[in-house]
Amino acid sequence: MEDMSELDLNELFHRLKKRLGMIIFITLLIAGAAFVVSYFVISPKYEAKISIIIGKEDTSKETTSSDVTMYQSLMQTYRSIAMTNMVAENAASKLKSIETEDLLKNTTVTTESGTMIMSIAVRDGNPELAHRAVEAYGASFIDRAGELMPSGEVTIMDSSKVPTEAVSPNVKLNVAIGFMVGLMGSVGLALLLEHFKNTLVTIEDVERNLGITVIGIIPEREED
Repeated sequence: MEDMSELDLNELFHRLKKRLGMIIFITLLIAGAAFVVSYFVISPKYEAKISIIIGKEDTSKETTSSDVTMYQSLMQTYRSIAMTNMVAENAASKLKSIETEDLLKNTTVTTESGTMIMSIAVRDGNPELAHRAVEAYGASFIDRAGELMPSGEVTIMDSSKVPTEAVSPNVKLNVAIGFMVGLMGSVGLALLLEHFKNTLVTIEDVERNLGITVIGIIPEREED
């Protein structure tokens, strides 16, 4: 059984070796296409982010563990408030350069598990607009949360900065994915072509596939 597995593995490598040029060409072609699309076609996106902490309004009393547990359980409620159309609409009205639907689509609200911290991030092709958008969105959320849940205190813990580096596309990751896709696809194609190949071209093909030894070759006769 071990000899048979070794034989099959050697046969596999032999077939792939004959198609090595095609495998390399297809792999580099797809990886190169991924680089071109990521670097020259896809528009870069910049992300600005703020962090918000949620607690109780009355600071005269010491915060207890039950208070922390209560507000941690309310984090999903605050997240739902942050993702409402009213919050996005109020923020968009202050910006006057982005539609409500686009702002809501480009905004991500996340909560940190086990904490009372929420993050709001906005992506845009313009880093300055992303910064202004997330600031306006955060202010709009705080106002709306205060109206709906007046007993809670929503405070910006970490303000936004104008992003200097794009978060997407990830050129290196896309090229790596393109390389792997090209490699797997080209190997699969090579094996498929070898599977349907039914011609014997070289002496090695004859000996390998028919199990016989070639003892002589009839040369081609040139026409006079």
